[in-house]
Amino acid sequence: EIIAEKFLGSPLNCLSLSPGLQHCAVGKRNMVQIVGIDLKGFVVLKDLHDSVKGNIKDSVVDVSWSRLESGMIAASMSNGGALIWDIVKSNSLQSLERIKVENHCTINRIEWHPNAPNMLLTCSMNNTIKLWDKRGRSHHCAITF
Repeated sequence: EIIAEKFLGSPLNCLSLSPGLQHCAVGKRNMVQIVGIDLKGFVVLKDLHDSVKGNIKDSVVDVSWSRLESGMIAASMSNGGALIWDIVKSNSLQSLERIKVENHCTINRIEWHPNAPNMLLTCSMNNTIKLWDKRGRSHHCAITF
């Protein structure tokens, strides 16, 4: 039985629940939306873009909500890059971080490290798993498997 349903306007690619299970991040073709979850229904709370100008240029492939830092959301992109938002920060320019594109190969999965809040794992179409360190100004790949 469907308890609640919400039409979000375009095909949905992925979702990730918040640590408190009250929200979910939904990856769409050109944006990530934060949706409130309630037994009465769903409410779109925030649209996350890659700039103040508009939508994300490449498709969102996967999204991950940090279990250690509840405001941090990461999205993998079809162009091989990743975007990270801190939804606790109110200024959208300050809340967005980018992991630069290294090989233009789609990142299929992105996941926060379960014990290190500054680390992200990605796996790509080029048969690699990468561990990213988001500390500092330039995020860098710490290890490639």
